[in-house]
Amino acid sequence: MADKDGWHFINNGKYTVKSGYQVERIYPDKEKSPLVFGPTMDTLKAYCWKIRCPPKTKHFLWQLVTGCIAVKKNLHKRGIPGDIVCARCGAEDESINHVFFECPPAIQTWALSKIPTNPAMFPTSSLFVNMDHLFWRIVPQMEDHQFAWILWYIWKGRNNKNFSNLNVDLLDTLKLAETESKLWAEAQILTDHKRIPQVEATILPSIPGRWCLTDGSWKENEVFSGQGWYSTLEGFAGLMGARNVRASLTPLHAEMEALLWAMKCMKNLRQFQVTFATDCSQLVKMVSEPEEWPAFASYLEDINSMKESFFRAEIIYVPRTQNKKVDSLARTARKETSFVVHMDQDPPVCFTESI
Repeated sequence: MADKDGWHFINNGKYTVKSGYQVERIYPDKEKSPLVFGPTMDTLKAYCWKIRCPPKTKHFLWQLVTGCIAVKKNLHKRGIPGDIVCARCGAEDESINHVFFECPPAIQTWALSKIPTNPAMFPTSSLFVNMDHLFWRIVPQMEDHQFAWILWYIWKGRNNKNFSNLNVDLLDTLKLAETESKLWAEAQILTDHKRIPQVEATILPSIPGRWCLTDGSWKENEVFSGQGWYSTLEGFAGLMGARNVRASLTPLHAEMEALLWAMKCMKNLRQFQVTFATDCSQLVKMVSEPEEWPAFASYLEDINSMKESFFRAEIIYVPRTQNKKVDSLARTARKETSFVVHMDQDPPVCFTESI
């Protein structure tokens, strides 16, 4: 048997950040770092994990304060060719502090937010001062950690400009940050067994005009798999899509392919703020924990790549009772005897009985 790399400090041999910190505490007999006079990022790094926000956002904040964000200046330092000019404002040096605090869209976003600003205190030309202000100075005046979502969506806005030449409205950035932070805070109050009913009863109606429900249909030994989606997006409310493709390997593959098709359709319609809803809970788990599903790695890479095309693209679970229309679309398309693709507000005649 060939030798393989492994992290022997933990039973499953899989390295985690938590286990790394534990080893750091257990084995302190390492050469001490030299004393540093002046501000240090260590306290900021430690506090990142205490922010009240999702784990992925905590990790994003940690990357920000440790200088690991892939801004152009950092990429240039790592030997990746290309200019380091900011695509949003034309500044000669796109650094981390510039993107989040000095770029005009970022400055305006902070000015429009509820977070107190003052040119002498925030935002400034110092990343340490700016993050120190957000982490500790505004706590008495702010009830939540909404700034974490603001930073996240400033980054998304920067990426949309760099990769899609899409200028995002600053008020949309703040609205998304506020909505996401409130929904996340509400979700933390619910116990695990109450979360799904809460999604059905409260979250779906709370953001009208931003939903695309998807479903895949699969049956063993049949020629086709069916795919369907239904939109409630503003300007495209009631628009539906249905098609069949060569039979997928498993029902879960069919669900993945249906989601990918729906995402491509929304992108082609230039809808960049969409919540994709599916009644397949396994699909939602796969997207949130891709490392645990190596058999679907290529599909998950495609989904993550597609998500980068959106300003906001979430994938959530909804009960089957809320997905009956799309289930019918996918099932009827699967039963067709030849290839069919349909996209309209009205189903074709052959679909009418099942919709």
